Amino acid sequence: MRVYPEQFADHLKAGLKPCYLVFSDELLRNLQEQAISPATHRLNQAKF
Repeated sequence: MRVYPEQFADHLKAGLKPCYLVFSDELLRNLQEQAISPATHRLNQAKF
């Protein structure tokens, strides 16, 4: 399933999947702000 960075936070609200592959042509900083930071926060809340 393809999930764009601006949709990733909403995707995480539906629950965590066992594995994520993250890749992008965008600058890493944009990806960090839009997708990776919210994912890390969600994982920390779930105590992964």
